[in-house]
Amino acid sequence: MKMFNNLKRRFTLTSEALGYIKKYQSIYERVLKEAKKRDNDRYVTEAANRTKAMWQLINRKIGKIQDDDHKLELRLGNDIIKNPIEITEKLNMYFMNTVTELGQKNINTGSNNNACQIIKRCLKSIFISPVTEEVVSLAKNLKNKPTAGPDDIPESLVKQCILHGAESFLRS
Repeated sequence: MKMFNNLKRRFTLTSEALGYIKKYQSIYERVLKEAKKRDNDRYVTEAANRTKAMWQLINRKIGKIQDDDHKLELRLGNDIIKNPIEITEKLNMYFMNTVTELGQKNINTGSNNNACQIIKRCLKSIFISPVTEEVVSLAKNLKNKPTAGPDDIPESLVKQCILHGAESFLRS
């Protein structure tokens, strides 16, 4: 299209050439419009959640682009993990190991009263300690959606955990 517009500007063209360019541009626009329709149809029909896919197309069309501010990053020592699947696996392993360690301590101490057990603060905790006001304000901005995100953890659960943890850390 730019090429034709440049030709129109640079050279004096005959009315026949201008008619050809105009006809070619209209054909090109129709083909492009049909290709976009087919691509959008394919996108929606192949999506697992068709309603969400449709809204994504609508938002893209009206220029409402979602900010991907859910950039995950996990720091383990000097390593930084950015892959959500790897982060999920690391967190799963951490919690599984913690439960195993706590269970093993119960067996070793002979404690059978699990309901009244007080768990002391773990120095290897992945939680931010102390929880800062900034973290609390960010947690308050999370939506109370019961649906899980890419890490299969609902935002409402994350919000409750942070706010609950903040109460104990900010009181002390």
